[in-house]
Amino acid sequence: GYVFAGWKNGTATVTATSKATANITVKAEWTKAKYTLTYDSNGGSTCSPNKVTKELNEAWGALCEPTRKGYTFGGWKDGTTTVTATSKATANITVKAQWTKNNYTLTYNSDGGSTCSPNTVTKPYNEAWGTLCEPTKTGYTFAGWKNGTTTVTNTSKATANITVTAQWTKNTYTLKYDSNGGSTCNPASIKKGYNEAWGTLCEPTKSGYTFAGWKNGSTTINSSSKATANITVTAQWIQNTYTLTYDSNGGSTCNPTSVTKVENEAWG
Repeated sequence: GYVFAGWKNGTATVTATSKATANITVKAEWTKAKYTLTYDSNGGSTCSPNKVTKELNEAWGALCEPTRKGYTFGGWKDGTTTVTATSKATANITVKAQWTKNNYTLTYNSDGGSTCSPNTVTKPYNEAWGTLCEPTKTGYTFAGWKNGTTTVTNTSKATANITVTAQWTKNTYTLKYDSNGGSTCNPASIKKGYNEAWGTLCEPTKSGYTFAGWKNGSTTINSSSKATANITVTAQWIQNTYTLTYDSNGGSTCNPTSVTKVENEAWG
């Protein structure tokens, strides 16, 4: 730990060329050795300065703290030996930065859709998020995930904690007319987005009948009904009736006083 620095007789330096003029005792002079610690950032940012020099047994002092994207700095090692600010300088060493890969979390926001379970995914830095949840939402088709404006898929890499929001496309549904013997509707169908009102509906005609609206099965459909599925609506018809009323013009009263028949039926 020391470097030989020559001989002295008292305060006088004695060298090979000094002359013998008396009996003397010479004392060895020693200088503390200086050692250097060199940083190896091991993929992290470069330390500046990149070296520290200390005398024998002096603490290395405050050490550089490099950074590395996606990792947390875990100190310095010389081989398997941890080196800290209080470690003593006893040799020239190269210390290597130790790194722990960060874990990042993706949190789902289904935006009105079904809840994802689990509601988060955690992955180490730069690993793919893997298979993502596919929520459902009535009247909508799932269109993937976004973090802000960035699309996130199963191959996207974990580089930060993020919240992804479900993207939804509103479904379009079709109403088809079945005039049930009446005149043909033109157009023959209507398309509307989920939960939109069907709006003004066709009013077909049928000889001898009065149009009485539309039904999908047993459900009445009108202009304010909402589009929630593809449906076929069937025209409802009420057969027209006509009444013949008797005027006896002074004669005996007819009983009954009138006769009612459907259109084109003989009065009988």
